[in-house]
Amino acid sequence: MRKRRDLARILFRPTAVALAVSLLFGCGSGSDGDPPPIDQLASVAVIETATTLSVKAEMRSAGKPTIHETQSLQYAFAAKIDAGPNKGFALKGLLTLKGEREDDGYTEVEGRLFPDAGPLEPQPPADLEAQFDAKRKDLKAALRADINALSEELRLALANGAVPGTSEPSAAQKEALALFKAKFRQRMAEYRAALSALVAEFRAACDSRRPPGDDDDEEDERAARGYEVEGRIDAAGVITLTISLGDRGKVRATGTVGTDGIAKGTLTGPASGDLGTWTATAAVTDPSPTSPQPPAPTPPAPTPPAPTPPAPTPPAPTPPAPTPPAPTPPAPTPPAPTPPAPPPPAPPPPAPPPPAPPPPAGPSALNGKVLYAASCASCHGSTPATFRRNVLAGAGNPNLIASAIASNTGGMGGLTGLTAAQLADIAAYLATPNI
Repeated sequence: MRKRRDLARILFRPTAVALAVSLLFGCGSGSDGDPPPIDQLASVAVIETATTLSVKAEMRSAGKPTIHETQSLQYAFAAKIDAGPNKGFALKGLLTLKGEREDDGYTEVEGRLFPDAGPLEPQPPADLEAQFDAKRKDLKAALRADINALSEELRLALANGAVPGTSEPSAAQKEALALFKAKFRQRMAEYRAALSALVAEFRAACDSRRPPGDDDDEEDERAARGYEVEGRIDAAGVITLTISLGDRGKVRATGTVGTDGIAKGTLTGPASGDLGTWTATAAVTDPSPTSPQPPAPTPPAPTPPAPTPPAPTPPAPTPPAPTPPAPTPPAPTPPAPTPPAPPPPAPPPPAPPPPAPPPPAGPSALNGKVLYAASCASCHGSTPATFRRNVLAGAGNPNLIASAIASNTGGMGGLTGLTAAQLADIAAYLATPNI
């Protein structure tokens, strides 16, 4: 019970600074009838942990303060069924959630679980997996920057909307909070769409390296769309989630969120009698910078060998007594000439130049098919051949699709996370919808 009270204090109560400031200005500062200072009518705090990025807005009033907290939560989710008809079934992936908490203390969450490759699927190539992780971190960094910008915008709007002489939130402040909520929801929708497109791109790249017929388009589309997730977290840290697996049924997870942000618990489903466990930990950890290794010391130059001292000159012999001259010896035979040194070996031939890089690939209709299923099928139908909502107007025309997204035609403004290359792939698929 003590642990739950501590968790509630960490996650959902005003910060110590805010509480101290409210006590300072609310007690002993002027008469009871004086209105609170304008800068004490509202506060905005941004809090980030390994799993959560939250913006907490508090508008104080004479009665109960109005508190709203918006959260972006991201976990590495892992679950396994230990008993029941689906014993051994495992579910792993990236869990992204959007949470909103109001004055009742409950945080309503909803989002998607993007599953990893299944146990029967080939292991993705290491270079593609590294590229995917790097791009995913870039998406998270962009989301963090935009949420910080939105919080600053909200802080300024609340300060400008304060009305001197009143202790209640003004109409302008309430409108600013409502606008912030709408922009936060839209940014989270854009993030999920961009993440879905990234998963589709990663799956298509992996499939391109596999033998023909060794890919599963249905599994790729399911991974790119992700599984719908919804639930709530109460003030004591008790979390309940429902994960919809499509035609496979639903998994219901119950557990607690610890003080370190890690959640874990038990689950039931998708079949009756299925029981298992699950955990949700930090999803992306930025690597710590590696300290540079000191350069290896330069080895000392080898000491040249000491020169061989010359042999000592023997003492001159004592000349013998003169003798009669000896007959003149024959001239010595000259030594044979030294043969010339053999010529040095010919140098090896130079290495052949590297092959020219292949020309850049054009739009991929197969990749466009996966992107269409993830981002377009919910409005335009599972196949563009039905011409639902004039979808084939974008066949071979990525600029037209980009224009529709920019002008939010038919609600397409949520697809701004798609790149120009991905729009070209979708346009290529629309031109050949029967592949």
